[in-house]
Amino acid sequence: MTAPAADARSRPALVIGETLVDAVHRADGTTSRHPGGAAANVALGLARLGHPVVLATHIGPDDDGRTLRAPLEAAGVTIAEVHRSPSCPSHVAHAVLDADGAATYAFDVDWDVRPTLDPLRPPALVHTGCLGTLLLPGADAVLETVQRAPEASFVSYDVNMRPAAVDDAPRTVARVEAFVAASDLVKASDEDLAWLYPSVEPAEVAAAWSTSGRAVVLTRGQEGATLFVDGHTEHAPARRVRVADTIGAGDAFCAAFLSFLWRQDALGRRPRHVPTWRAALHHAVAAAALTVSRPGADPPTSEDLDRFRRAAPERLRG
Repeated sequence: MTAPAADARSRPALVIGETLVDAVHRADGTTSRHPGGAAANVALGLARLGHPVVLATHIGPDDDGRTLRAPLEAAGVTIAEVHRSPSCPSHVAHAVLDADGAATYAFDVDWDVRPTLDPLRPPALVHTGCLGTLLLPGADAVLETVQRAPEASFVSYDVNMRPAAVDDAPRTVARVEAFVAASDLVKASDEDLAWLYPSVEPAEVAAAWSTSGRAVVLTRGQEGATLFVDGHTEHAPARRVRVADTIGAGDAFCAAFLSFLWRQDALGRRPRHVPTWRAALHHAVAAAALTVSRPGADPPTSEDLDRFRRAAPERLRG
């Protein structure tokens, strides 16, 4: 894991993972369907923020598939089909919202994939996480791909645990740790780490992971997010907004954080330029706040985010 080549901003991001329909079941009994999937949301977020993106995923040849492709293609995302059975139906996640808008999930996903890397044109960054790194047999293929990522590619991993999709906790912990070891940047929520290590404080885990030049971001929902980088910590409080739901907030956070670093030519820089990473943290918190104020996974464009931050500016430290 070293600094990408100087032309990193001209090379695409490779995002690996699930694209699916979010079937949202609200507390008032209503149901709606939105395009979603953690990987697809990050790819969409990066593209809306002006970056070239390849999404290695599966989208079925069905009505749901056409619904899923539309916003990605409209944003300029290149879709690379990596499922071993392209005729497999599109995937569905059932999100059940409580009275506060928080979601719990059940999944109808068949994840059997073979992602690839182009050795002649390595991506500027490789991002993965969530179901793409949890569900077998595809998770093992994704891990192998990440571990083979070239030196010129920055590796980002969002733990984004989905306990409903896990049937072997010890094996899942070992796989998460393998992804962490292969990554330059790791994002995890306090809930993720509490599930993985129930007897250890999440901040202790995040600090322990932030070794060998790796940066870790710990998100805490309404309490904001904390960055652990090069022996430094920085906390960014959450923005106060009216919450529509929390779907896609973490994915928008990831996209905005990576976008900020990418635009600053800071991907892979070691030692990290801490003020730049601090600014990226606050930028990402704003993107997450804007996303939770809108229904479904609807990450902001650069213009959306600029307007939002001008309307409610915050003081950045560093």
